[in-house]
Amino acid sequence: MFAEKLKVLSQTFLTLFILLSAGFLSAITAMRFAIRGQIVTVPAIVGMSLSQAEQTLAGRKLLLKVETRVYNDHVSEGAVVSVDPPVGAELKTRSRVNVITSLGPLRVPIPDLVGGTLRAAQIDLVRRGLALGLVARVDDAQVEKDHIASQEPPANSKEVLNPTVNVLLSDGPTTRAFLVPDMVGMDLNTASALVVREGFERGRVVSQSYPDVSSGIVLSQQPSAGSRVLAGATIDFTVSK
Repeated sequence: MFAEKLKVLSQTFLTLFILLSAGFLSAITAMRFAIRGQIVTVPAIVGMSLSQAEQTLAGRKLLLKVETRVYNDHVSEGAVVSVDPPVGAELKTRSRVNVITSLGPLRVPIPDLVGGTLRAAQIDLVRRGLALGLVARVDDAQVEKDHIASQEPPANSKEVLNPTVNVLLSDGPTTRAFLVPDMVGMDLNTASALVVREGFERGRVVSQSYPDVSSGIVLSQQPSAGSRVLAGATIDFTVSK
């Protein structure tokens, strides 16, 4: 009798286990299908107007963002030039698709900004429907300080993608610093010759009485030895009478 009850109980547990396993596998399969159902592919939107591209992406529950605009001779103004991720890529719904749109063909020449000021360049670019891009600085002995030394793209360029022009502003010639030599104890003539040889200029010379020191010996200097100064700096001396 006990053996029969045990057998029936075992069969019951086995049946429950099979039913629970089947339910679990069904739930996993349904979840996979649900997740898979949130994956869509990027449609072909290159060449579409911005509004058409937005509608097409919205139909697949994707979002559109315009990254930038470029000149293009082959795609009409306002239409999509390129897309990222590329067409056919798989994305989850609500993902963002970045696009570049066309400004149409370049209709105005790139002006020559070299040699002018930054303010003049800004005014000229705005007047032409262009914009000032990156501004950096560079040492340039040939171009006046705070004037434009070079530009990108160059003046009258044909292969222009972006409506911005980047420029380099001149900082003037490279400024070098020098260390002032120690001239205390030298006679004034020797110190003066050294000043000229090192690219400095002799400044004021003040005479001062100093016991047991011969006449014309450098007692002090200004700037002091080891100071960093620019080429052509003036060095003043105090010498013994």
